[in-house]
Amino acid sequence: MFENRDFLHQMNQEDMFLKELADEKIVEKAFENIDRFNEKYRISKFILDKDIEKRLMVENGLKIS
Repeated sequence: MFENRDFLHQMNQEDMFLKELADEKIVEKAFENIDRFNEKYRISKFILDKDIEKRLMVENGLKIS
């Protein structure tokens, strides 16, 4: 998701790049926080797909035991 994004410059609320350079340590810390969140709270795509599949089957009148 972030692989093609240039994090060298900061971005404002209107998605415009600023002239000031981003602090490398702050950018690294943000990615660490994202990784930590994903490790703790992210639901795998497989589990999510299975849940959606079961919900659709129930909506279509199939019984799941």
